[in-house]
Amino acid sequence: MNLLDYLILATIVALITIVFSRNKKYIRSKLLILLTGFTIALIILILPLYKEYNLISQIVFSILYSLQVIFLGQDFELINMIELNNIVNTVYVVAIYILFLLEPLITATAILTFLGNNLSKIRLMLSRFKEILIFSEINEKTLTIARKQYNKKKMQILFVDDKENKEKFKKEISQLKAIILNQQITDLNFKNRIVTYYLFSEYEEENLNNALKLLKQGNNKKKRIRKVYVLNNSEEARIILDSASKNNIKLELINEKDRAIYQHIYDEPLYKNSINNQISILIVGCGKLGTEFLKGITWCGQVINHKLNINIIDINANKIKDALNIKCPELVNEYNYNFIEADIYSEKAIMELDKLKNQNINYVMVALDSETKNIDVAILLRRYFLQQDNNTYSRMPSINLWIEKNDKKAQIDSLKHDSIINSYNLNSFGSIDEMYNTKSIVNSEIEQLAMQVHGVYNPEDINKNLEDFYKLEYNKKSSRAVGVHIKYKLYSILKDKYSGNLENDLENNISEVLKQFNQIKDDKILNELAKNEHDRWNAYVRTDGFKNIAKEEVLKYKDFTQNTKHFLAKLHPAIVEYEKLEEVENYLQKDFKSADINIISNIEKILNKEIYK
Repeated sequence: MNLLDYLILATIVALITIVFSRNKKYIRSKLLILLTGFTIALIILILPLYKEYNLISQIVFSILYSLQVIFLGQDFELINMIELNNIVNTVYVVAIYILFLLEPLITATAILTFLGNNLSKIRLMLSRFKEILIFSEINEKTLTIARKQYNKKKMQILFVDDKENKEKFKKEISQLKAIILNQQITDLNFKNRIVTYYLFSEYEEENLNNALKLLKQGNNKKKRIRKVYVLNNSEEARIILDSASKNNIKLELINEKDRAIYQHIYDEPLYKNSINNQISILIVGCGKLGTEFLKGITWCGQVINHKLNINIIDINANKIKDALNIKCPELVNEYNYNFIEADIYSEKAIMELDKLKNQNINYVMVALDSETKNIDVAILLRRYFLQQDNNTYSRMPSINLWIEKNDKKAQIDSLKHDSIINSYNLNSFGSIDEMYNTKSIVNSEIEQLAMQVHGVYNPEDINKNLEDFYKLEYNKKSSRAVGVHIKYKLYSILKDKYSGNLENDLENNISEVLKQFNQIKDDKILNELAKNEHDRWNAYVRTDGFKNIAKEEVLKYKDFTQNTKHFLAKLHPAIVEYEKLEEVENYLQKDFKSADINIISNIEKILNKEIYK
């Protein structure tokens, strides 16, 4: 073989190496293939320099020389002996020098890559006594949670993500002293370490799949998973996770819109600015968010001695109504809904709004398909309601809109014209900071109330109750609704009798509210509250798709379901008026009222968080 043959063969090996490495997913695999292929190419190029030796010596010396190149120990004397008197010799020498440069660079990169993950693992070993918080992705939501948890209690923060996001959020990661690992989150193994997982990738299906894998790993006694948070906004995720065995893992499904709505109707109650005991609500835009809000206010708006009116304006209002009739068959006909099919920017919409003047709309939700539209319509509606109030021009219904971006929320919350007197008073909710830092996700007030609520259903075995609470997302969501509504119950009983600022004290001085509640409560009030809780529950289960089944029909499935409720068919015999419950109870030999009575009897314990301390 002449020099040109060796050059061609080495070039072919190098090209094959480059092509093959491009198909590899992980950087370490790419680097290993490149280093191996380029070393073989260099060995081929070096072979003719030892032509005076026999073949075996030629190969051995070429390999040793090529290995020296990797560690920058090569001798240039052999290369300098080659005369550059023709194009082949020149290209040959250039090819060797290119490999001289590439191989040490690839080696150094491989070493740094190897050390990167292993240095992180060393740091994990040194933080042995800290709880570990593992996040499936670096993004604004996970960084917000991580900051909150890290500032509250020094924990070891770990992100499982790639180099691109690491560079993008370099400053935030440094402040958290976070560790970054580039591997599958379900492959991590921390024996005898307390670990909390946050599956918050932007790919919600991936979050669900990883949650199912972690639940299976919960069988490993050495793997102490304390809690798993799963971001997924689909109803299917709730059903799938409810079906999965939890293996003593506490699972939290995070449906952002659900959480945001519950938190908002707790913070900004529906009865705010209501007139003549009439809660009148306007929903503009009834897509996914608007529909979930519609369901939430249906059960939350069940307030003693108050009439609830719900008006919906949407360009597809009739289709939305039909869909609700299919998914929630007892909802539309049971409650006072007014579906208006119109574009909010149309003359028809304004004419329909004019017809609602006698309702004294006190609460508005703007839930269109973009934040820009939400802001624009919210401002238009503020102007509209002020113009309609031609007595004082000061009527200020609560106008609410979904805003996810933190900076946009800050702008909306301070929106005014000229002075505080001319403030637009728009209530934005759903921002990342609000959802993931202050209230709705980790250690939320509503979640704590929900846990207390679930503890009263079976006071003889509160530990079993807590296990059931985390076993089913259905249980948690239902108990959240009870917790949110306690404020509404206290308002309905105390609003005309309370000495002081009731709304302020419901937020900041609950002991004073309970003190005055205990002074006036009697059997009549407690019975009224129990009835109200049953009315609220009726509305809640109807929004979840349940419908009533005649008590006689229950016997047809009770034997194989072992329950009077048929969860899959969504049938329940207790979805009746409170006064008719006793008849159903006597027929089925089943106590339904005790759940309502237990809630009312334990309001003080729930609010003071005395059941689970």
